[in-house]
Amino acid sequence: MNLGLKDLSSSSLRPSPLRCRLTMFTLLYTIITAELIVYKLVAGLQIESKYQVDLIEGLQIFNATYRGLTVVEGFHKLSPAIQLSGDSRQIILPVEVHNKASELLYHSNEFTFTVTLKQEERNTGTILSFSEGNNRFLEVQTSGRKDEIRFHYTYEDMLYVETFPYRLADNTWHQLALTVSGNNIEVFVDCTKIYTRVLKEIERDFTGKNISLWLGQRNARHFLFKGYLQDVKIIGRSHGYIQQCPHLNTECPTCGQFHQLQLSVVHLENHLRELTNRLVEAENRLTVVEECECRKSCHINGSVHPDGASWKQACDICSCMKGEVKCHPVHCAPANCKNPFQAPGECCPTCLKRCLLHGVLFDHGEEVSPRDCVKCECKNGNMECDKIDPDTFCSPLTCPEEEQFSVPGECCRFCPGIDFCAKGHDCHINASCVNLQTRYTCHCDTGFHGDGNHCEDVDECQKEGDHNGHHCHKNTHCINVPGSYICECLPGYRRMDAFSCAALCNQTCLNGGNCVAPNICSCRRGFTGPNCEIDVDECSLGLHQCHPNSQCVNMPGWYYCDCLPGYQSYLVDNNLGIMCQDIDECFLDSHTCHSTAICINEDGGFRCECNDNTTCSLGCIHHGTERANGDTWFSENDACSRCTCTNGVVSCNKLECNCNKPDINLDCCPQCDQSSYCQHQEVARKFSNGEQWIYQCQVCECLYGEVDCWPIECPPVMCEKPTRQPGDCCHRCEGDPCNSQTFTSDEVSGNITSNLQAGRGCFYRGLMYRYGDRVPVSEDPCTSCNCKNGQLCCTYTPSCSNNTVHSDFFKYKDLHDNLKQRIFPSNTVADLHDFSKPDLEIFGDQEGSSEGPLSSSPEHSTMEGRIALVEEHLTESSLENLATGVIEDILPTFQWSSIESGKNFGSSELATSATESSSAADDES
Repeated sequence: MNLGLKDLSSSSLRPSPLRCRLTMFTLLYTIITAELIVYKLVAGLQIESKYQVDLIEGLQIFNATYRGLTVVEGFHKLSPAIQLSGDSRQIILPVEVHNKASELLYHSNEFTFTVTLKQEERNTGTILSFSEGNNRFLEVQTSGRKDEIRFHYTYEDMLYVETFPYRLADNTWHQLALTVSGNNIEVFVDCTKIYTRVLKEIERDFTGKNISLWLGQRNARHFLFKGYLQDVKIIGRSHGYIQQCPHLNTECPTCGQFHQLQLSVVHLENHLRELTNRLVEAENRLTVVEECECRKSCHINGSVHPDGASWKQACDICSCMKGEVKCHPVHCAPANCKNPFQAPGECCPTCLKRCLLHGVLFDHGEEVSPRDCVKCECKNGNMECDKIDPDTFCSPLTCPEEEQFSVPGECCRFCPGIDFCAKGHDCHINASCVNLQTRYTCHCDTGFHGDGNHCEDVDECQKEGDHNGHHCHKNTHCINVPGSYICECLPGYRRMDAFSCAALCNQTCLNGGNCVAPNICSCRRGFTGPNCEIDVDECSLGLHQCHPNSQCVNMPGWYYCDCLPGYQSYLVDNNLGIMCQDIDECFLDSHTCHSTAICINEDGGFRCECNDNTTCSLGCIHHGTERANGDTWFSENDACSRCTCTNGVVSCNKLECNCNKPDINLDCCPQCDQSSYCQHQEVARKFSNGEQWIYQCQVCECLYGEVDCWPIECPPVMCEKPTRQPGDCCHRCEGDPCNSQTFTSDEVSGNITSNLQAGRGCFYRGLMYRYGDRVPVSEDPCTSCNCKNGQLCCTYTPSCSNNTVHSDFFKYKDLHDNLKQRIFPSNTVADLHDFSKPDLEIFGDQEGSSEGPLSSSPEHSTMEGRIALVEEHLTESSLENLATGVIEDILPTFQWSSIESGKNFGSSELATSATESSSAADDES
């Protein structure tokens, strides 16, 4: 190993005793440091108590009482155990225990969390957590819902969760140890190593953060562990798991020790390099010291000043410092008088004597007029007075003598226009003095009104604009102040200038959403809700683009297409399921036909036939078990699925969740459990059992009144350079059209609009929509979707919840769609807003006709207006009115022309068809 030693023998500098001593010291330091490192590596495995923190012991459970905590007998009798129960508890470690644990983690890159536990089934709970509210920085958690062990940590202000599949929540005692060594983590369960993973660098510096150390929960409300805990410890040394399992083998060196060894070697090389540089510098300084002492003296104008000498030169103080002269001005004390005097040859000004006249002291240089035409000046203690001759002292006057006048106290005469205000006035404090020809007058200042001797404030907020009104813009509130006014920003806005304010976002927007106005979030594609906390189910809303041979699978924030049963893809990248091809179950012998029947392959499946009706069976062979035709049974792999044998073909489907049944299986239908609910971690929203949401890049689910969260699964990214912005959970492509949005001035009221520019239209449920068109997608009145460059981008508008939605809207939605399909067949209409002239015949006369109610008003004279009127009646009228009279009321009596088939039918036939469509829709629902 090259330690960076420099070959000083080849230096041009001559050897010196100092160099030899420094070189010997450097080599000795190297040897001692290396020996210490080796000693640390081979040291014994006993871990001193100062490197351990026992959390249960830190609670002082025998001297304190905690709600939901009971001291019990544990897995062994060597230490106490605790039972944690209930939904309301707050077990926080004391500050001194938290500080010791934090210091232990900060100063060691190897640490171990150990616990002996017995957890209730289906419980998801935190064992220990360094957290601040809902933000966890280091946490150990076990899930009985997902059967996982989770390790939460932060790196560069990003949260990461490492999951280890294992079932601990089984009401059985287990020993768990998580050992972190460098960026390596090992998981031990019941003294058996089950996992080894590589992590990112773990943030262990908690200084400057308001973090608490919790036991058995993340915070006061979430992830409450239910069961028993014993020996919950934080160990700040390598091989910490041996405290729990002494018989386990230890590796030497560990990853952390090897990493520490690398750091020590690097530190040693840097220190040795620093010593070498300091040695060269010291030798250079010795060379300078050995030079002639006379070089340090200063030579000024033939005079020699030794090093360190100081002298006064004129009004400067000069010093000699290593052969250089440095000067600075003499420091002068402050002169406390009006006219300081600086005598010739002196460096600092001084105060001369003052004068006393009629009991008043005057500084040197001050002037005073004790009476008319007499002027006196104080000169170093003497008051010298001179009489003024008006004929020689006063300036010539330009006005005639008869216009000249005298003013008391003045030696000279004046012409009209004298400054009377300067002589004194009695104007109000909020008024200004104005000189007139022979006197002065008082006028109230701007913002006040009165006669000048008494002025009152003008309330500008009572009037908008003009001279006496305010000029505050919107989003502000006018506040009157004496003589003026202030435009105060409304709550939720910040000041732009003295008269206007802009939106100040105080809304918590989750899942990468942006606050665009007070209490309004603009959500990323795939999320909606007031805080972007709700996942958009693209599958149920029909927003997906999956091929008919595939099925849409909804994921948090996205979806993917999976091949339907009977189809499979032979490509790794099966985008939108377009490569799903039929599986020949007969050829592959993966069918379920009886051996006596004949398998016939079909597109997406197969069928079984019998040629010999006497010996052939249409039963099923499923997983080696023969099932009779018509038999039903529960699936071996899913207790919530029921399988049926029908003519040799086995089909398995999820049980129908009818929450009205008294014997409903809540394990299969958790949404039917109305006895409890879950609260969102951050925003004011409650979730029923079975509901899921996204929080801090995790999928959270409410089940049995408890919340469980697991890492979010990110969608595949098809671009070359995906990006991940702050607040994003997954990488995204910059070209996502739903990511770029601008908002109009109506954003405060919730009218958020997308950037409208030329782009591709959208095809949705058989209809084509232009760029920027609103698409009727969601049944949620607060969710609106627009077509944007080929994709549907949806936003959530909170203010719409104040609007009234007719109760019959959804009941007749299918009827509305059915009639629209009859009027505009999907295979003939390319764009609802771009009709050709023949298409207008479906509304009777040519455009511009005056017959019928559709033409009776200007707003219904265009095609868009007619469509809007039709939709208005179809969505707001009752079924009876719709079937009997609406069509005839809103449309003229004419023949409806089917563009596709040419069939003609009247409005009565259409009403009958509408009634049939409604009945079909009711039957389907």
